[in-house]
Amino acid sequence: MTDKPLSPVEKVKEESRGLRGDLAAQLSAGGDHFSEAGAQLLKFHGTYQQEDRDQRRALRGTDAEASHQFMGRCQIPGGALTGEQSLVIDDLADRYGNGTLRVTTRQGNQFHGVLKGDLKATIRSVNDVLVTTLGACGDVVRNVISCPAPLRGGLREEVLRVARQVSDHLLPRTRSYHEIWLDGEPVAGGPPGGEPDPIYGTRYLPRKFKVAFGFPDDNCCDVHSNDLGFLVVARGNRLAGFNVLVGGGMGRTHGKTDTYPRLADTLGFAKTGITVTATTGATRGSSTCSTSRDWTGFASRWSVSSVARSRRLHRSRCRTSRTISGGTSRERDVRSWACSSRTAASATTRTTACGAPCASWSRPLEGAFASRPSRTCC
Repeated sequence: MTDKPLSPVEKVKEESRGLRGDLAAQLSAGGDHFSEAGAQLLKFHGTYQQEDRDQRRALRGTDAEASHQFMGRCQIPGGALTGEQSLVIDDLADRYGNGTLRVTTRQGNQFHGVLKGDLKATIRSVNDVLVTTLGACGDVVRNVISCPAPLRGGLREEVLRVARQVSDHLLPRTRSYHEIWLDGEPVAGGPPGGEPDPIYGTRYLPRKFKVAFGFPDDNCCDVHSNDLGFLVVARGNRLAGFNVLVGGGMGRTHGKTDTYPRLADTLGFAKTGITVTATTGATRGSSTCSTSRDWTGFASRWSVSSVARSRRLHRSRCRTSRTISGGTSRERDVRSWACSSRTAASATTRTTACGAPCASWSRPLEGAFASRPSRTCC
C-alpha cells in the first residue's frame, strides 16, 4: 500500500529546512509580496500576507497587479503584557501599521497594514520587548491562553506561569526565526533538514492546535472549546493539578457535513508534575495515551474505543427531556450532552449549552468516564 501523496502545503513545510525556505532572499528582494510557498511559511513566523482590499476595489477591471500588505500577530501566553510591552506594541501599530491594534480571541495582538519593507523592523521591535510572533499562526500549537485578570488569590500568577512554560515548551525549535528576523546566523548555514524538532518533526502539524487553562469560577477562555484544556483544581491555596479536557473546537469546514463544533470530553485528573505521553498505534483507531504515573483513580492507559463507549454511556445518562431540533444528527448529539463536560465552582446550578440546568463539582475526577461524579444534568 503506497503512502498518500503530500498536499502542496505539506510539501512546502517538509522541504522548508526548518521553516527557512527562501524567505530571507525574498525579504531582501524587491516587490511588495512573497511567493505562494513563502506566504505559507510566513504564517509560522506570525505573519499573514494579504491583499489590500481597498486597493483591490480601486484596481478592479484594470490590468494592474494587486497591492499587498501584511498582518503581524504577537504571541502572548495568558494574555498578559507589562506596561512597557503594551506601549511599544501600541506605538508599532502607528509606526509601521495602519494605526489599528486588534486584540484576538486567543489573547494576542495584531498589526494590520504593515508593508513588506517594514516587516523585519516590526518583528524585531516586538522581540526587543521580549514578545515574539513565532508560532502565533501556522500549523503549530497556537497561543496558550489563560485568564489574565489580575485578581488576588485564586492561583492566577501560578497558572499564568504554567501557561507560559507550556507555551515555551511547544514553540518550534527552528533557528530560522532568529536568522531571518533578528540578524542571527545566515540561513544558508542552517542544517539541510532543519533542526531536529521532537514535537513537530519536519512537517509540523496538519492543522493548528489550541490549548487553554481555565478556572472553575472564571471560564473567560472557554476552555471546553479547545483541543486541550486544563481546568484548575485547588487544595486551599495550593494548585493540586488539573482536570484535563480533550477534543473541543469551534472549527467547521464549509460543505463538509462531518465537521462540526463540539465541546471537549473530560479525560481525567492530572497532578502537577506528571508527564503525559501520547502515542499512536499502527492500526487506525488504536491511539493510546499513557502516563508516567497513574492519574488519581484513572487507568494509566486508555483506548479510543473505550473512550467512545464511556462517552456514549454518559450521554445516555444525560439526555435532555425536551426535543432538540435543527442541525445534523451529530450537532444534535453535541448539544444534547454538552452539559456533560461543564464544570462549576461548586454544586451550583448553571444553564448549559443544551438549555437545561446542570450542577457539577470542581474536584478531581475519579474513575473512568462512566464513574464521573453524580450530577443533576439535563
